[in-house]
Amino acid sequence: MAFTLPDLGYDYNALEPQIDARTMEIHHTKHHNAYITNLNKAIEGSPLEGKSIEEILTGLDMTNMAVRNNGGGHYNHSLFWEVLNPKDRGYLTGPLREAIEAAYGSKENFEKEFAQAAMTRFGSGWAWLCAHKGGKVEICSTSNQDNPLMPASGCGGTPILGVDVWEHAYYLNYQNRRADYLTAFLDIVNWNVVEKNTMQRFKHLHFLIYFIWGLTATAQSDVAVPLYEDFASFQKVVLHDETNQVKLINFWATWCKPCVKELPYFQQLHEKYPELPMVLVSLDKKADANGRIARFLAQRKITIPVVVLADGRANDWIDKVSPDWSGSIPATLVFNRGEKFFFETDFESMEAIEAAIDIQSLIKNK
Repeated sequence: MAFTLPDLGYDYNALEPQIDARTMEIHHTKHHNAYITNLNKAIEGSPLEGKSIEEILTGLDMTNMAVRNNGGGHYNHSLFWEVLNPKDRGYLTGPLREAIEAAYGSKENFEKEFAQAAMTRFGSGWAWLCAHKGGKVEICSTSNQDNPLMPASGCGGTPILGVDVWEHAYYLNYQNRRADYLTAFLDIVNWNVVEKNTMQRFKHLHFLIYFIWGLTATAQSDVAVPLYEDFASFQKVVLHDETNQVKLINFWATWCKPCVKELPYFQQLHEKYPELPMVLVSLDKKADANGRIARFLAQRKITIPVVVLADGRANDWIDKVSPDWSGSIPATLVFNRGEKFFFETDFESMEAIEAAIDIQSLIKNK
């Protein structure tokens, strides 16, 4: 299937006065469109045809200049339009802000270093903010239409924010004043989109955990499920091996919203991918927890492995691992060696879960 020019989702004049409508129109309909046209020609009839742009770039033969330049041009501009979307821009908050402050001290210092990377990129190219495994972020830059997904690009991680410093991105309005253009760019970044890009970085995980919350079944069951007194004991048994080494580097954890609706979707996923490493975790009081949970799941023919965290005071447990939860249970938590990331989700089908998770990576790395 050929690549097509993505719709901006907003008008060409929506970024004024920072970026003028004429620049946006030319940039989108002429420059980006040309990269797509040339990319489709370059991959037509080759093994690359039908692959996603990410697959093409991560496995790229860097001597294939037609695909390198035009594939990079398509991917880079697609991200550029997304991070400039003026709708619901939000603010730099939460785990992403924490990661940026851990790396650069403050948002202000990050912006200075990001602008400096863009200013010192000689000629044409891009400056990037990339996310790494472990939740770290890093600024880098690439020449021409190269990007961090490409082998030996000089950058690492996955790009979550990128600024185009080719002159066609700003010359009509800013001429040779690249610094002014960069200041304007940082004024209109959509941080909600950047945070979403950060979360996408953690699709490549090693384990799936579904936290089931507030089950109300009262009937008893003779079937017992593993019961852990607290998260530490659960972590030691489930997430570590006999020598207390971490055996699951990353895991996805999601709160049910609501369990009765979503559990069947996870069960369907379990049946479709029996080799997928997955476990249900219930936060519940110790008294009769395992019996009630087992009964609840048996009635619904749920066969996913389940354990119970029986602290007795689940809210205190949440406060420990999620001190900024503000009294509202987040729909999803993604943990990475103790670091936590929040984003909202409410799965409407098994297919929606499949779309959110890199199933094959989970299976491969279990």
